Amino acid sequence: MYDLSVIANSTEDQIYTEGFSRHYFNQFVSDKLDPNRTIPDVRHKLCKNRDYPVFKLPTVTVVICFLNEAFSALIRTIHSVINRTPSELLKEIIIIDDFSSFEDLKGHLGTHLKIKYYKKVILLRNPVRKGLIMSRIIGSRHATAEVLVFLDSHCEVNTGWIEPLLDRIVLNRKTVVAPIVDSVDAYTMVYDSVPVLVGGFKWNLFFRWDPIPVKIRKMLSDLSQPIKSPTISGGLFAIDKEYFKELGEYDPKLKIWGGENMEISFKVWQCGGKIEIVPCSRVGHIYRQVQPNNDKNDVNIKRNLLRVAHTWMDEYQQYVYDARPNLEGVEYGDITERVTLRNRLRCQSFSWYLKTIFPEQVRQFSDSHRFVHFTDIVQTRIGTYCSEGF
Repeated sequence: MYDLSVIANSTEDQIYTEGFSRHYFNQFVSDKLDPNRTIPDVRHKLCKNRDYPVFKLPTVTVVICFLNEAFSALIRTIHSVINRTPSELLKEIIIIDDFSSFEDLKGHLGTHLKIKYYKKVILLRNPVRKGLIMSRIIGSRHATAEVLVFLDSHCEVNTGWIEPLLDRIVLNRKTVVAPIVDSVDAYTMVYDSVPVLVGGFKWNLFFRWDPIPVKIRKMLSDLSQPIKSPTISGGLFAIDKEYFKELGEYDPKLKIWGGENMEISFKVWQCGGKIEIVPCSRVGHIYRQVQPNNDKNDVNIKRNLLRVAHTWMDEYQQYVYDARPNLEGVEYGDITERVTLRNRLRCQSFSWYLKTIFPEQVRQFSDSHRFVHFTDIVQTRIGTYCSEGF
């Protein structure tokens, strides 16, 4: 097979360099790929034998937000959803342009989507930049299906990806489900499977991937079974639309992006729902070595993290300050409405969450009464956050 990454001349080298500096992945190769390319089916063998009757499953709206995304990556994401989602289940794909400046997204994209193939694709454009969080809220409010699926704009869904997710929501509408997020190599665009991991977090409130706790692993008959996860990465998950509303959507005062995955994770668990990783669902994601618009010291991110901590973490908010001293003095705004929501939903304490849902996160030293990480972060070839484009 011809190596698509081969650079033949100085013109191609310039295209490669400019594309990489713009997107932090190999746009040169991405642009050469067939938008309908075949990717390997990396599901567990037991997954391939499971039957999910389509007529028993709810319909889906896929919401994809983007900001200055590579045109080829965005189109490949859309094609994968159309090609690998049963038409009876796919109500629509809503894509939200968060005020992109690239010419091909401002003009050509709208014309391109008029092709009959894209009849289920709805393009919304923000008149100013609103950020990932508000863009997703906008998309969810336009959705007409029963279930929302949020995807990043540089993904490729795999064979049979949606049915296992919907099956879990049918069993319990308060279940928020995420696929295994496989790796699409930023340099070669090669799709590769990753281990089954669960979501965790550091005390600075940034997401991390953790190994499956031994206690939970012993309870599984095999690694194709859904696994409870303390958190989700945020970039790729499915949730019942009405349940999303009942939870107050995302906190609308969270700005741009950052911390929204912790907010939804804590809120779901503490307010009577649950989060699962579903290994029979696989979605590839381009993990970039450097992530555009991803400054973890950004004032919006600091503010967002503090809103989450003060709303959901009770006395444990102090550990966030201890982990990030630069948060001292940062204004996080009025959280009265969020606290009222928490009280109305009769949510559990953060202490309950740590004890019941995530005991692996901490251990208590009797001499200091301080908490430290109990599980080591698993260093893999996958990234730590799935919404870095914002």
